[in-house]
This record gives sequence, C-alpha cells and structure tokens, in this order.
Amino acid sequence: MKRVRSFSFIILSIILLIACVLPFLIPVPPLQGIVPPEQLSDDDSKFINVDNLQIHYKYAGQGEPAFVLLHGFLASTYSWRELFDELANN
Repeated sequence: MKRVRSFSFIILSIILLIACVLPFLIPVPPLQGIVPPEQLSDDDSKFINVDNLQIHYKYAGQGEPAFVLLHGFLASTYSWRELFDELANN
C-alpha cells in the first residue's frame, strides 16, 4: 500500500510539473491589429516614459492641495471617473 501511494505521488507530481511548464513551451504568435494606447485614450490623457515603461496619467485643476489618485491592479482611470472633476474644481 505504501508503495502504491509513493508511486501515485510521483505520477501526480510529474503531471503537475508538466501542466505548469508546458504552457511556457508553446510559442505564442504576435498579436495582430494592436493599436497604441494613445489612440485609445481620452483627449485629456497624457503619457510619460519612466524606465522604458509608458505611464498614463491625467492632470486637472490648479493650485493646492494636489491629489494623486492611484487605481488598483488591473483597474484604470475609469475607477476615479466620478471623483475626478469634483476634485479638480475644488
């Protein structure tokens, strides 16, 4: 019984290893029809390059105090759409 359990564990480990590694070995073709982010952005959007990473930001209002609104992972400036104009006007 102990031998069967050890053999099952080894087989399961090999299957799990293959399932984790195999997706990285399959080549992915380049995406077609990609448009630059600037083409998809709003009229008031701005972009800056920081360490070869393109950062999208918006700037509104003037004076003090200044607010920096950061959205969470996999979110966008859409997260702040209801507050953005209100904060810019105050």
